[in-house]
Amino acid sequence: MIERMQVATSDRTPKTEHTELHMWREIHTQPEVAALNLGDEGGRQGRAAAWIAEQDPRRLHFAGCGDSRFTGMVGRYAMSRWAGIPATVHQSFDALAYLLEEMSGGILLAYSNSGESQTTVDCAQAAATRGVPVLGVTSHEGSRLARLADHVLVTTLPEAPVAASHTTRHTAMIASTLGLAARVAAIRSRDTTSIDLAIASAPAAMRDTLEMAGPEAQQVAARHRSKDRWVLLGAGPHHATALTGAAKLYETGYVPAICEELEEYAHEQMFVLEPGDPVLVVTSRGASHRRAVEIADGVSDLDGDPVIVSELEAPDVGGHRVLPVAPLAEPVEEVTALTHLMPLQLYALHLALARGQDPDRVRYFAVNMRLIGQGKTTQDADL
Repeated sequence: MIERMQVATSDRTPKTEHTELHMWREIHTQPEVAALNLGDEGGRQGRAAAWIAEQDPRRLHFAGCGDSRFTGMVGRYAMSRWAGIPATVHQSFDALAYLLEEMSGGILLAYSNSGESQTTVDCAQAAATRGVPVLGVTSHEGSRLARLADHVLVTTLPEAPVAASHTTRHTAMIASTLGLAARVAAIRSRDTTSIDLAIASAPAAMRDTLEMAGPEAQQVAARHRSKDRWVLLGAGPHHATALTGAAKLYETGYVPAICEELEEYAHEQMFVLEPGDPVLVVTSRGASHRRAVEIADGVSDLDGDPVIVSELEAPDVGGHRVLPVAPLAEPVEEVTALTHLMPLQLYALHLALARGQDPDRVRYFAVNMRLIGQGKTTQDADL
């Protein structure tokens, strides 16, 4: 049974205690959620990995909408770089309307937290009709997606109300996807030593990040509360993190946020940067580090306000302000999808509060649910 929201529909005043907020509680539950899903209780990821290996696919096709698509972006890099299987990410409607034919000889990995997102269900159904094997990834075993898929990977969540912004569900999907990719890589006899160490260290790093990032996220959010627009950037797996961070800004603070791939921003959207615009750049020790600093330097030259989200410290990122992240045992960039998102979530939470918004509420919720189809959340109690 869904717990009723403590704020009535007509009351837009945020709760005064952060710990009363569903979003705050979900953010702080994420290390537990990650541990549950990285640990592969019951062997679900192992069975899904074996199923993928049995299909011997030429390519993996990830499909989803919103956060589910962003998870697929992380999965694409992990499967390609760890397991050596070429992979593509699709928005579900785009795949359904235009790209079904190119899935021949591959596997569709269809992602939907609720298992009821209409376009993703339709995409999976159309792919199955064409003989494409479908792996459904969802938190609801009895959902339509789960029923039509050839194999299902069900994510694990603690017994607790789920906020409308689906914070813990997204974490469960990322963790399950990383665990799945590591197990596929092991089946394919790839060296997973560094990957396994990074994954094992992730829940502890997430807990440390919550402690490290909270005060700084609040301070930066207070500084940005009167701004007119935001920019979020990242390359590779970090682009997926930046996209998810932008989604939190849309959902909780109702602010316009440009999110672009790191390099592309320098070629296009940088032309509309205004002095003082917050630019949050997600990076880590890896392939994008040097370019991230160069882009941040350029933003600073144009009087923008760059903030680096990273485990790297200020001297390693050109002296720019940092939203801190605790390091993993090994710097595996795909695994940072679990750690680097949390400072952005905390920033979005504090920004919403600083702007007088209730971060537990999503605007236009009833219309949104009608258009996309979703599972129940705390906000349903007010409908």
